[in-house]
Order: sequence, then structure tokens, then C-alpha cells
Amino acid sequence: MVSLRARLTAPLRRVWPLLLAVVLGLGAGLAYNALTAPTYSAQAVVIVTATDTTVASSRDVSYAAVFGRIFNQPEILTPAAAAAGVDANQLRTRVQGTAATDSPSIQLTATATTADAAAAEANAVAKALIDYGNSRTADTGVRLALLGSAYPPATRSAPVLALSLGVGAAAGIVVGGLVLAADAGRRRRAAGSPGPDHRNAMPAGVLAAEGRYGPAPRPSADTVGVNGSGQ
Repeated sequence: MVSLRARLTAPLRRVWPLLLAVVLGLGAGLAYNALTAPTYSAQAVVIVTATDTTVASSRDVSYAAVFGRIFNQPEILTPAAAAAGVDANQLRTRVQGTAATDSPSIQLTATATTADAAAAEANAVAKALIDYGNSRTADTGVRLALLGSAYPPATRSAPVLALSLGVGAAAGIVVGGLVLAADAGRRRRAAGSPGPDHRNAMPAGVLAAEGRYGPAPRPSADTVGVNGSGQ
């Protein structure tokens, strides 16, 4: 009779690879979160306004889209990099700009390894963009102004602990599920495999005779008795 302890531990013995894989995945996610260098993001907002406010037009929105695409040009990034104290090519990879589709505003987001550096780089690019745009007001009919300065963020933007743990646990579930599936297939094959073929142990001559004339006759009990008495 199966004991109570065996009944309780049987499910655990079947799923322990999955549990172990999940624990290892969580550990890997925690290690990634602890060892990866943190990054911080800060955002500055620039607004575009038309100089002639007496005429209703979408000039400000249109030029906001234009300036949102050219913020990473050398004429803008070179003075911004000098103000932030970084290389212009490095600054180009750290700053992203997007223009709102329904308002004349431009969001400049800088990402750096420290919160202060992220805010400083976002503000530097915003100022350089404003200076560049306002130097061409006579041609564009719009002016740029700083709507919101970037401030050092209180928390890092990456890596996120919850996300790292979630990815690690998901990877553990996948690996553990594959191990369980492989083990279940092995068990099914073992349960359905045929027993040993005893014909392989018979002499080759007997097998050949059986193949030509049918199974060889077995000695009966009477024959065994006669042979035994004739000795």
C-alpha cells in the first residue's frame, strides 16, 4: 500500500525540474538587475509659436514636426555637446526627440548613466535647438521657447527589477517545461517498449528449420519417459 508520504512527494518529484528552473531564472534576473549599470532618463519640452498670432494657421505645429526631426544635426548637437561636456557623437546616441502630432511641442529625452547627466544633456540640446530655431525666425515665422526644463530623475529607467525577475521566471518556465516534456516522452517510450525477443537466443539451425518446416516439435512426456527408461 502506498504510504501517505509517498503520495505527497510523488507530485514534487515530477515537477522539481520546473521548480528548479524557475528559481534559477529568478536568480539570473536578480543578478542581471544587480550587475547591469543603471540608466536614467530626463525630458525637456520645447514649444513652437508663430510670430504672427493674428492669422490662424498650423505653421507652429508643422515647424514643431520639422524641428523634432532635425534636433540631432551637427549645427545643434555640437554646441549642445560642448555645453554638456560630452562628445557630439556620444550625445547623438543618448538623446531622442519626438514632436506631438496635435500640438506645437517637442519632447527631448536624454538617457545617461547618472540622473544629473541625463538632465544636463536634455537641457543642453533643448537650448541649442531653441537658439538654432530662433536664429531663423525671419525665414520660418515661428519662435521656439523652453516649456519645461529637464530635472534629474529620482529613479532609474533601466534595468527594472520587476521586469528582470519576470523575464528570468518566464525563461525558467520555458526551460523547465521542455525538461518535463522530454522526461514524459522518455517514460512513455519506456512503458511501451516490447520485452526481449527470446528467439534471438535460439541456435541458427533451429531458426532456419522453423522458417522452412514450421516450429520444431517438442518432446512429449511419454517420449521423455521411454528415453529415460531405455538408459
